[in-house]
This record gives sequence, structure tokens and C-alpha cells, in this order.
Amino acid sequence: MIKKIISKFKTAFGFSLLRFALLINNADLAAAAMSFVAWRIGQGEFRVLCLGRTIFVDDVKAMAKYSGKIQYLVIHLQYFESILSYFVPPLQRKLITEANYLTTSEGKEGRGRYYDFLTRLLPKLQARLGIQAIMSGHLSYVVQQEIITAAEKSHIPFIVLHKEALDVYGGILDTYRNYKFQGTKILFYNQKIRDELVKRISGLGIEKTAVVGVPRLDFYFLNKRAPKSKQIAFFCFFPQDKFLVTIKDEKKITEIKKFYESFHGYVMDFAAKHKEFSIIFKTKAAQHYFDYVYNIYREKYPSSLSNLLITKFASTADLIVDSDAVIGFDSTVLIEAIAAGRPIIRPDFRELAIDQSWDFMNGFEELINYVKTEEDLEQVLLANKPIANPAARERFLITLIGDSSGTASSRAEQEIIGIIHDKKYV
Repeated sequence: MIKKIISKFKTAFGFSLLRFALLINNADLAAAAMSFVAWRIGQGEFRVLCLGRTIFVDDVKAMAKYSGKIQYLVIHLQYFESILSYFVPPLQRKLITEANYLTTSEGKEGRGRYYDFLTRLLPKLQARLGIQAIMSGHLSYVVQQEIITAAEKSHIPFIVLHKEALDVYGGILDTYRNYKFQGTKILFYNQKIRDELVKRISGLGIEKTAVVGVPRLDFYFLNKRAPKSKQIAFFCFFPQDKFLVTIKDEKKITEIKKFYESFHGYVMDFAAKHKEFSIIFKTKAAQHYFDYVYNIYREKYPSSLSNLLITKFASTADLIVDSDAVIGFDSTVLIEAIAAGRPIIRPDFRELAIDQSWDFMNGFEELINYVKTEEDLEQVLLANKPIANPAARERFLITLIGDSSGTASSRAEQEIIGIIHDKKYV
């Protein structure tokens, strides 16, 4: 409780100080505000500033724990977003997206002023924090496009440990043709993701890439612990996700959205019937994800179920290793669950989406427990079925992440340190 109070105070004070710094156009004061809210991960020799987002920070924590050569200083992207929003009027900001950033004229003047401020801010942040590089978990966040350019101008390498791009297994890949990479290097989870994005992203040659694996998966390979009996983790999905973009038939989209809601209800009903189970619903951090699930819950069960928890704060890794089974869909948590050796349960959309090219688990159906009905879900959960076919699990992990040696964190840090040592930045 005390930690939460301190954290809220730091956030509120940091934002207030940053807003005042912007008002008086003082980059040094802005750097002081952002240094105040920065938090540290690891104790390594080198220092890297990380633009914080949830899954990306899990990878950062893994690198600090399992390699340990770098100290990471995390400043959440929301602070940079507040700077961008100060210079770009709200109506214009809403019209700027990752896909149109390079082509739209919306907010052009404000984006220029944002860039100018960053060219003064980043060197001062570098001096205060001693950072030798900046790193993000995504190549195309709107807020970081000018950060990349300003960092390169200040001779600070900008690295991306790309936590996305499972849509290379399907989806609308041509979206990537709208992007341009002006940073130093992108570290990818696997070879297929790298190959597909190099084909499509302007400015991204093979020499600007490396394949390192998924650092946060080292946790599962290097830490074996038994699950808590009868705990089930459900990583919730949302009716505006990437999967729906691949469906063109409006009738099918409506059916799928209804099934999304019904499926959440199935899991809630299971909790109501089987009080011996502990069911944990984990949503993404943004409030609308939480509200979607919470509203379904309150409509079905106005009085709370003692064995059901809905949270957006719980550790993904701890939930996975502590659970007997993991429920999810079209998410890297399924890869994590397989790495941890946990059975996975998925809603069955195969009849609604005939083309399965979008599915990164296509060809590994034996690792999945598919659920269409409430009865299917109950049967799977009560059976406590172990993960199928260890050989298929190993083949899946090699295909998706390269290997299961638990060395992704070391590979990633070696790449980062190599960039820091590059004479261009020394």
C-alpha cells in the first residue's frame, strides 16, 4: 500500500513538474522531472533508457536478471506522450497514427516543435542518467518517431527489441510498408519476423537487425516450479483485436464478437459452479480492456464470486507458472505457457475463419485444447490434461523463438553492448 502511494505521488509530481517545464520551455527542468520518475532495473555496467510498456518491461527485467550486464532506467512512454500532446493540438493528435505518420500533414508544425524540444531534452537526460542508448519495445509508436531522429542527432543509439509482429503469420502485412525505421537496430524474436519486416519496412536493411529470441521466456526455461493446484489463468481478449482485422465478412465479425463475450461468460460460469478452483482474469493495462471484462462479470454476477479475480496488475509470468492451465487467444502468452509446460485452452474460431494463415499456432494443433461450448470448457478444465507431445512442444519453440536454452537475455544484451561500443557512438 505504501509503495502504491509513493508511486502515485511520484507520477503526479512528475507530470506536474513536466507540464510546468513545458510551459516555461525549459528542457533542463523537463529532464529533471523525467529523471525523478525514472525507475531502475538491474545493476549492470552499462546504462540504457527504456521507453516503458508492460510486456517490453518484462523482457527488460529478464535481461537484467539472466544476463545482468546492463542497468535499465525506465521512463514510461506516457511522459513523452504528454510532451507531444503539449505541442500538437488534441484534434490533430487523434488523426496521427502509426500507419500515416510519414504521410499525414496533421500536426506537422507541432511535431516539429516536439522534435526541437527533444533535441534539447535528450542530451540533458543523458547527462543526468548516464545513459548510453535508448530502447523501445516497438518500432512504430507515434510518440517515439521524433525521439528516434533526435536521439540519432545527439549520437545516442536507438534500439528496438520488437515485442510485436506475430501478424507475420497472417494478417495485413502491407501495413508495415507505411513504416520507416530511422533508428540504429531492431532485435527480433525470430527469423521469420525479421525476414518479413525487412521486406516491407523502409530503411530497414538486414544489417540493422539481429535475431535474439524472447528474453522473458528465459524465466520459464530456467525456473521450474510446480503450479498451484486448481488455479486457472485467463488472459482476456478484446473485440477490437488484430484477429478481427483479418475477417472481412461483417456477419462473421458480429458472430465472433458475440462469442468473445460468451466465452468470457463460460469461464465465469465455471468459477461459479466449481468453487474449489481459483480463476484469475488478467486484462491488458488500459482501462477499457479491464472495463470490458468487468462489465460482463457484473451483468452476470452482481454479487462477487469469492474464487474469481479480475486484475490488470498481476505478473504475467507468475500467473502462468502458478496455474494448472492457461486460457488465451492470439497472444504471446500462449507461447509463454507452452514454454512453461502448461496446457493451453483457446476458443475455437476455425469454422468462422477458414483461412488459418493468421494463426502463429497453425500446424501445432496438438498443443491446443479447443473450446466451442461451455461444456467443452468444463470437460477440459476438469480433465486437467497435461501438455500434449513434448516433441511437438520443442518443435514449436524452435520455430517461434529459435531454441529453449534460456539464453535469449544474454544474446540481446550482447547486441545492445555491441552497439554501445560502436565507434560511431563512443
